[in-house]
Formats: sequence, structure tokens, C-alpha cells
Amino acid sequence: VLPVIVFAETGGRGHRNVIFIHPDGTSPSFFAAARMLHYGPDGELNWDKLPHTAVYKGHMKDLLAGTSNAGAVTHAYGVKVHARSYGLDEEGRQVIARSGKPLTILEEAKQAGFSVGMVNTGTITEPGTGVWGARVANRDDHAEIARQLIMRPKEQEIDVIFGGGEVWF
Repeated sequence: VLPVIVFAETGGRGHRNVIFIHPDGTSPSFFAAARMLHYGPDGELNWDKLPHTAVYKGHMKDLLAGTSNAGAVTHAYGVKVHARSYGLDEEGRQVIARSGKPLTILEEAKQAGFSVGMVNTGTITEPGTGVWGARVANRDDHAEIARQLIMRPKEQEIDVIFGGGEVWF
């Protein structure tokens, strides 16, 4: 299951494409276990063969473990956040990304002229997907998350959204 895929492309002579896969609930140890199980200690998963990958340490600012929503926020903004974050800091203000902007990498890609999309095998409002375009105080506020994903300024529209959770829309 690959809960989130972010796709970006620009026109012109060549295409620039970015696919971001957020495998919710996994860590480097998950891939190490899968590698051992299927291919042995010296084997390789297809995941290992990707030309560019980045791994982060999964703990949160206030918790030694990760959480679904805060882990996704860390991916989306590139900074550590508190365990309950869904795009907001401890005082309820929008998270500032590693770039210094109050935008997720998906939003920065859109600002740079890329087409962007979100794909989820479950509800699109769940944290692994929703945090890329919504900020709420409560991760269970599906109606507000759905509203924020759809009702965006023209220059920040998400071009493609595939996923479940029709009840929230």
C-alpha cells in the first residue's frame, strides 16, 4: 500500500517529474525486515534500486515514536513537529517549512508551476495525504480537511485527487 503519491510535471522541451511516495506507518526497519524476509541480508528490494531516496528519523519533537499525522507533516514540510500536528505548530500556527515558507512541498511545487496530484488507497482526508494541502487542529475534522483540499486559491489548486472517503466530500 502506497498511501500518497505526489506527481509533478512541467511542459516545454523536457518534462520534470517528481513522485513522492509516503508509505504511511513504515520506517527504514520495515524495509530492512522485508529485505531480509524476501531476499536475505545482501538482497535488494525494488525500493533499494530507486535512484534518489531520502530517509528521516521518525521521532517527533515531543515523542520518541512517530504518528501518522506528524510523520506526514514532517514529510510535507521537511521539519520535525509535535506528535498531534496536522500542519499546525503547538500554538495552532501554520508550520513553516524547511524552505522558510508556510507551504508544503506539494504547494511549493504548484507555486513553481508544476501540476500536482494526490493519490491514496484510503480516504484522501487521512493524514498521510491530507496534510499536504490542509491544516487543522484535529486530525478527525474530515469535513474541514476536505473543504481545504478542494476550496483553494486558483494558483494553489490541486490538479488531481484520487482516493476514497466520499462521505467527507
